[in-house]
Amino acid sequence: NDILVKPFKRAMVKSMLEKWSTVMAIPRMKEITTLIPVHEPVVKTRQIWNRADFLDTVGGSGEFGVKLLEDYLTQLDGLYNDLCKNSADFNFAEVKKIGHTIKGSSGSISAEELSELGKNIEFAAGYTDMTAILKNQKELVPAMERFKSTVAEFMRSGGNDGLA
Repeated sequence: NDILVKPFKRAMVKSMLEKWSTVMAIPRMKEITTLIPVHEPVVKTRQIWNRADFLDTVGGSGEFGVKLLEDYLTQLDGLYNDLCKNSADFNFAEVKKIGHTIKGSSGSISAEELSELGKNIEFAAGYTDMTAILKNQKELVPAMERFKSTVAEFMRSGGNDGLA
């Protein structure tokens, strides 16, 4: 039941294949009694921006990365404005869509913190939990500023900020 989500990352695909390679290589599958992992899963902390993951997504092209970030930031500002309007109108269905879009587009450009907030908004809207929606909506503003600050040098340099 493993799932790979778009955009596919080389490391994720490799990890999944390595995880299942021993099972696929065993000729007598009836000897396998469980597929429970032997070790505890690694808990991943959310970063403002996972630069390495983003560069993997854009195939190492800084120029393409900058264009993608510019488009994303424009979209994010519009989504935030729409979120404020729709939450004020108690339009939970639209708030849920906006949260889903923030979650997905932020995840695609490796803005992990913003993606998590989008996920929280989507979930809260599904339960018509206005308190949680407003809490996460309020947290979006400083998270957006942290993200913009974090990617600023990358964007100023045209994607050639000198970091490996």
